[in-house]
Amino acid sequence: MNKRILLLAFAGLLLLNVASLSAQENLQTTRIFEQYGKRKGATMVSLSDAVLDAYEMKTYKSLTLRDTDEALPAIYRALESDKKQAKIVKENLADGELLSGYYQLPPDASGANRFILFKRTKKGGATLIYIVGELDVTDLISLLFTKE
Repeated sequence: MNKRILLLAFAGLLLLNVASLSAQENLQTTRIFEQYGKRKGATMVSLSDAVLDAYEMKTYKSLTLRDTDEALPAIYRALESDKKQAKIVKENLADGELLSGYYQLPPDASGANRFILFKRTKKGGATLIYIVGELDVTDLISLLFTKE
């Protein structure tokens, strides 16, 4: 299975990696994972370190919500706050509303790159992803958009 398909397959899943949670503690998006991660309509899963190692990642957390009526305002506030400390890799807006965004945060204490990704779905859902790892922006874009 190529990297792109695997990453996209897990885009709706939540991975908890206790060792790297401290890098996320100062982020507002952390509250979104905590507040909405175990609610009905949310998708969560935990993967082995072997899967993370294959993609040069230390942490991969993903939260997919089927219905975002309640959560979307909180998600937007968290993203606005967190992107103040981030480099905007890409944003897609429609009528002034964020449809998707890729943000690169400052590296964690070990020097690993950190990213926040957000995407709304056509069916009213949303996916929020937090990644820590050795991959850089080029690697991330490659995983997301390149067919192998």
